[in-house]
Amino acid sequence: MVFHMPHGTFARSCPRFSKLASHETNGCDIRLGETMAGNVPLACLGMPNKRLRNACSPGIDCHHFVCPAQKRRQATMRRERPPVKVDAWSSQREQDFPPMPRDPYEVLGVTRTATQDDIKKSYRKLAREYHPDRNPGDKVAEGKFKEIQEAYDILGDEQKKSQFDQFGFAGPQQNSPFGNGSPFGQGFDGAEIDLGDILGGMFGGRGRGRTRRSRAVPEPTVVEMAIPLELVHSGGKRSFSFNDKDLEITIPAGIQEEKKLKLAGQGNGGADLLVAIRYATHQFFKRDGNDLVLETPVSLPEAAVGTKVDIPTLDGARLTVKIPAGASSGQRLRLKGRGLLGGDLHIEIKIVAPAVADDKGRAIIEDLASLYPQNPRSGPPWGS
Repeated sequence: MVFHMPHGTFARSCPRFSKLASHETNGCDIRLGETMAGNVPLACLGMPNKRLRNACSPGIDCHHFVCPAQKRRQATMRRERPPVKVDAWSSQREQDFPPMPRDPYEVLGVTRTATQDDIKKSYRKLAREYHPDRNPGDKVAEGKFKEIQEAYDILGDEQKKSQFDQFGFAGPQQNSPFGNGSPFGQGFDGAEIDLGDILGGMFGGRGRGRTRRSRAVPEPTVVEMAIPLELVHSGGKRSFSFNDKDLEITIPAGIQEEKKLKLAGQGNGGADLLVAIRYATHQFFKRDGNDLVLETPVSLPEAAVGTKVDIPTLDGARLTVKIPAGASSGQRLRLKGRGLLGGDLHIEIKIVAPAVADDKGRAIIEDLASLYPQNPRSGPPWGS
């Protein structure tokens, strides 16, 4: 292949160009005297750039042009170039890791200070909304329902919830790229780690200096608190003292007995303080599960002819209840839903007989007995 260069300005400004004109490099012949389109001075890349700079005047630019021989050599080099190796991590990065599980608090739409009742209430609401029976064939709802179940498995369990609050995970998780759901890989269970064991393996088994163990999480301190049934029913705040400190705790309405409420960092040695709830014995209401029994005294004339009495309830309201005529002691009247945590309130009648202290009163009672002869012990085990 023959390349031509313009004869005019380039030749006059480069006195040594005549020497270059007869030089052949890499099969490319440089000649003078013919003008190419654009009148651009060209130089073959087969000639080293240093020679071109020495041959040309400082004010003249040498525009490089790749000759066919140079192109052939570059193509040969590309064909002979060894394949690029892809490291293992590069190929591993191309794999799609399963998505990290969402924050269970975010899934259930509750805060980290939410009680178990709040968590359960939110879970039931979302589970009903996204249940597969209500959304047949809906893959999105099915996925949300599964996510809701997994979130409640963590937050509905006090131990798992506490572990999640401290470490950000609650035991093995199938979708975690770390294998067991924790960022520390398999086998980490929150135990103490001796830094000397790690440094000793790196430096031939002889660690220098003092090693410091990671501080173990202290066991929570558990105390018991008895609360009145009125506070169980309505909820509210309760003040108490612990280790010479005045503390206050919020009791949610409808709290279950033996439920533990946490006060972070208020226990012994900076541990959490767990307050175990116990129902106090009530002065008037007797518990039968979630049902309440209120013994209601009735006079003999009231029991005989019937009457109306005002009945107190846990929420402070009073209900008027009709005592039927001929009521007996031990007879119960039920007020549905007026007990504890949705239970019933039972009115147990107790007839209070008058104390007859004079002859006139005795005579009236005897006349009453003769008018209404009755043997309440006629049946077994007193009679046949």
